[in-house]
Amino acid sequence: LTLLRVLDNILSDPQRSNAKTRKIKVDNAVFWKRAGEWDGSIEFLVACGFSSIGSASHLGLGIPQYLKFECEDNLRREHLLHGRECLVRFAVESLGIDGKILPQLPAQSPKRKLLDKELKGSEKNNHSTPVADG
Repeated sequence: LTLLRVLDNILSDPQRSNAKTRKIKVDNAVFWKRAGEWDGSIEFLVACGFSSIGSASHLGLGIPQYLKFECEDNLRREHLLHGRECLVRFAVESLGIDGKILPQLPAQSPKRKLLDKELKGSEKNNHSTPVADG
């Protein structure tokens, strides 16, 4: 659930108004106990677009001091959404958690929805098939 909240906090703040949601101190006692110490959690966040910064060698070999999510382009957003989808599927299918109790995907702001719609529209225009004269 902690990893899901980390992803949701970023997804719900596309304007990056809260920098605290984008940087995790890995050896923070609460984060470490709830997520960091579990195999694959750090690797999962890196796969979702987080960068490893520094070294928290007192926690183990290869454990970063911080994880930071710096970029909010569409590709990184897709990584976050895919990671979220995988977490929810794992929780429901492997852990037997009722999906109804898991947090819902954060709603996008109206401005973000408009930007996404414009991007999709420009992609369609760039990939349109030519019409034959006739």
